[in-house]
Amino acid sequence: MQTLYDVLHDTATRYPKRCAVVFYGKRLSYRQLLHHVDVFASNLVKMGIKAGDVVTICLPNSPSATVAFYAVNKVGAVCNLLHPYVPLNQMLDNVNETKTKLLIIYDVYTLKNGDVKCDVPVLMSSTSYFMGFVAGIYFRATNKNIHYEKYNKLEKFFCGDYDDFEPYKFGDREQAVFLPSGGTTGDSKIIKHFCNSFNVLCQSAQDFLQDDVSQYTSMYSVLPIFHGFGLCMNMHMCVTNAVKNVMCIKFNAKHMARAISREKVNILTGVPTMYTRVLKERLFRRGNLSSLKECFVGGDSAPKTLIDDFNAVLQRQGSKARLLEGYGLAETIAACALNTVHNHKDGSLGRAICGCTIEIVEKGRILPSGSLGEIAVSGPLLMLGYFDNSSSPFIEIDGKTYLLTGDYGWKDEDGFVYFKQRIKNVVNVNGVLVFPSEIEGVVNEIEGVSSCVAIGIPDANRGESVKLFVQVSSGYNGNSVLEDVKTALKQKVIVYAMPKEVVLVDSLPTNLIGKVDRRKLQ
Repeated sequence: MQTLYDVLHDTATRYPKRCAVVFYGKRLSYRQLLHHVDVFASNLVKMGIKAGDVVTICLPNSPSATVAFYAVNKVGAVCNLLHPYVPLNQMLDNVNETKTKLLIIYDVYTLKNGDVKCDVPVLMSSTSYFMGFVAGIYFRATNKNIHYEKYNKLEKFFCGDYDDFEPYKFGDREQAVFLPSGGTTGDSKIIKHFCNSFNVLCQSAQDFLQDDVSQYTSMYSVLPIFHGFGLCMNMHMCVTNAVKNVMCIKFNAKHMARAISREKVNILTGVPTMYTRVLKERLFRRGNLSSLKECFVGGDSAPKTLIDDFNAVLQRQGSKARLLEGYGLAETIAACALNTVHNHKDGSLGRAICGCTIEIVEKGRILPSGSLGEIAVSGPLLMLGYFDNSSSPFIEIDGKTYLLTGDYGWKDEDGFVYFKQRIKNVVNVNGVLVFPSEIEGVVNEIEGVSSCVAIGIPDANRGESVKLFVQVSSGYNGNSVLEDVKTALKQKVIVYAMPKEVVLVDSLPTNLIGKVDRRKLQ
């Protein structure tokens, strides 16, 4: 079985001069990337890191994060990935829980959280190290007072000669990566994954691309690597298929629009809020988009108006791509169902990919097509389990292991999957189940509505009631839009689902990956 490092080594051997990473004006070839990985892996061994140890990587998308990830895999240690902005107390709790042997942090992290003091060695990444000259000057000028002298600099272990060694060979079901997730219960969990599930997904790219995989040369990577989609479908997908990875440390709509044009980007992936913002950029709306072949959106429900508006711009500006929805969760690494340009249905999340099976289940049995129930996934992309083994979302049906996702949905006769609602977000009004997605679907169609979220709130008489938050588009009168919202709801929503409150907001809170954070709305 190939490890993640093996895949990088094979690609760098076959395409040594091909560009591997673009990072704010600086480029690395696959030969250069592999050299840095081999040097750092050699230094990890000298630091005492060995197979089975845990190395926590708390970095944004960057060449340094890529080097660290593959070097740790070469040694046989477990890559424990955390968001670079995670609060300090949560980071230290995670380090202790996973028995981390080495912690790698982001330099700007210390500006927000202060010094990182713990019982394990800490390496600090200098984000500007791999940037181009101008970008590096700007980054350092806008991020002053970083105390580099207090930490060993990560990148100094990337340079020089190295003692090569035989890469560790992970077992078929041996843990190699830890990912954070809300889990199917909504509680914070650490997910265990193994190498082969990454490789199966990335080596199946041809199944969901409209052109031959050899015709794809550039991907824009904005989803963070602590997120399964960013780690697998962006970073490792590029490495597997010798594609140029255009990386950015955090989402910026102008940077994205400019990069599409400059780097002839073929593939975009993101969450709805990212596509909404880039759609407002003139450089995107009026630019040359002919290089774009695929645009995938996931992580949250994409309003039909967003998909229609985005597709109209793609078509007008010369792209044959279409914004297509997919479905996945950290427990399946990334996508386990996708629409494709040649095989899609409007409103669906696509069909199962990579040998996965998706069924709709209830009380341990598979429901017929068209029935509403919990989405369950089986196949080679499933996680090994949760780190603490305290709960299991797996179920056996007819001798097959399925992951219960915690999502309501249904499947049609052609195998296309449709999402209804996260089970934990369903509102129970006097015993009647109300799906916020249905309310949001009505409201998002109203002119002047930029975005909206419906949640459940306690109600002494009915158990729960619906509260609706509406973000109004720039240039529209809030009171006028509010009246249109109330009129549409009266016409199209059953009485149980009528919001008890409708609140206008300037913006909706988002979580660390750009999805609307319902927990912050009350």
